[in-house]
Amino acid sequence: YVLELEIELASDAKKPQQSGETEQTEPKISSIPDPTMQDTMDVLRRRLEADGIEVHSVERQGTKQIILETIGALESDNLDALLARGSRLAMRPVDQEADPVDLSNGIAPIDSDIVPMADGSGNLALRRIGGVDGKYVASAMATPDPNTGRYVINLTLDEKGARRFAGMSQANVGNMVAIVIDGEIISAPIIREPILGGQVMISGDFSQESATELSIGLGSGMLLAPLVIIEEREMK
Repeated sequence: YVLELEIELASDAKKPQQSGETEQTEPKISSIPDPTMQDTMDVLRRRLEADGIEVHSVERQGTKQIILETIGALESDNLDALLARGSRLAMRPVDQEADPVDLSNGIAPIDSDIVPMADGSGNLALRRIGGVDGKYVASAMATPDPNTGRYVINLTLDEKGARRFAGMSQANVGNMVAIVIDGEIISAPIIREPILGGQVMISGDFSQESATELSIGLGSGMLLAPLVIIEEREMK
C-alpha cells in the first residue's frame, strides 16, 4: 500500500499580533530543507509504527514530497488523524498581568502572545520566554485518571527538559502555566508547588481514542506542518 504525501510548510507561522499590528501570514516554502525533510520522515515512521502499522519504506521525492509504503492497507480516519496533527507542544507561563479588555480586542502585552482556548471559551496571554516545548518529551502515554476515570496523557521529559520544567515551575508557583498543543490551550493549571521529576500530566476533554492519538503524536516527535495526502494506491 503506497501513499504519496506533500508537506505544507509555511516560512513562518502567523506572526504574533502586537498593539496596532495586523495579523500576517508568510508565504509557503516551495522547497523543504534536507534536515526538515529527514525529521519529518523519521517522525512519520515512528507515528505509524507506534500505531501498529508496519512501514516498508519512507522515501523523499522531489522538493517537498514523501513516498510512504506500508504492509497492508491503512484506515483512512486513523491515518488522517495521525498526519493532520502537528503535535506541537508548548508549556508556557500565563501573563496574568494582561488587561482583559486588551485581550478581548486582540492586543497582546509586550513579550506575550494571545493564544485561544481549545474549547472556545476565550484567549489567554502567554509569555514568550521561560517555557518548555515538545522537543524534550521522551515518552507519552494515555491512561485513565484513577480519581476521575477520564483519560489523561502522562509525559516523561528528558533530562534537559526536566531541568527546564523544574525551573519554570519554581518560578511560577501560584501562577498558571498553559499546555498548548497545535496552537490551542488544552488546559492552564495553577502550579501549586515545584515539579522536579520531569513527569507532566496533561488533562483535557479527551476520549480514549483522542488521548491515544495525541500521546502517539507527542511521543513520536513534532511535525513542523501537516502532511497532505496527494495520492493513495494499493500495490498487488
